[in-house]
Amino acid sequence: ILSGVNLKVKKGEKLGIVGHTGAGKTTLIGLLLRMFEPVSGDILVDGRSIRDFTLQSLREKTGLVTQEPIIFYDTIGSNITLSDETDPARLDNALRVSGLKGLVDTLPLGCDTVAGERGATLSGGQKQLLSIARAVYRNPEILILDEATASLDSNSEKLLQQALDNIIEGRTVFIIAHRLSTLRDVDRIIFIRDGRISEEGTHRELFEKKGDYYNLWQLQFSA
Repeated sequence: ILSGVNLKVKKGEKLGIVGHTGAGKTTLIGLLLRMFEPVSGDILVDGRSIRDFTLQSLREKTGLVTQEPIIFYDTIGSNITLSDETDPARLDNALRVSGLKGLVDTLPLGCDTVAGERGATLSGGQKQLLSIARAVYRNPEILILDEATASLDSNSEKLLQQALDNIIEGRTVFIIAHRLSTLRDVDRIIFIRDGRISEEGTHRELFEKKGDYYNLWQLQFSA
């Protein structure tokens, strides 16, 4: 799916990834997480091939927030920590930073409340906040946001964006976004078309170039 992709991301940089459906955006993220191996080429983290890391150590460095987070039939606390051993201070910080603490404080059992099958007792926005709390608890060096706000209404998206703003500072962040308006504050944007990076630059640079990014922007906002 991807071919001839050559990309360097600095520590602490916020990179936006855009392109039409099927272009290869999610494939790029899958390679970063070693969900599958590249046929050729390599991916380096701090100058080391990701093949030199164990899967556990690599994924401990990364946090993933997706459009449809996986919620287990377990307590809210366990869904955040994903462990039987809980650090109360870290958990409380994750709740506060993610914006989920307000909800938890209203529940009689607090973090011991069972989320239900696939998070049935939570709204779409609350599921996303839980996913963010999970990422905060792990304190990853690399944060990946894969269409994290795409399925939310405007109010929920605003709350989620505030939570995201709290956790991305100081981390290396990859943001796959369908709504281009969410990428105005990233450091750099790449446009993937047919498995290749067709454009690269800031929002203003790409907008002034009037290429793929500009055309997609016009398509979204004229609609």
